[in-house]
Amino acid sequence: MKHVLSRVQTHWDWRAAGNFVLGGAGCGLLAVAVLESRTRPHRRLR
Repeated sequence: MKHVLSRVQTHWDWRAAGNFVLGGAGCGLLAVAVLESRTRPHRRLR
């Protein structure tokens, strides 16, 4: 079986940096939304 060598990325392009930052922000926003929806009662809009 041939071994695959992993390579450390030496520089970031803008797309990779955006995916890293916005992906983390989206995951954090989802986690906060789930936690808040479980701790606060729902209110109906009039």
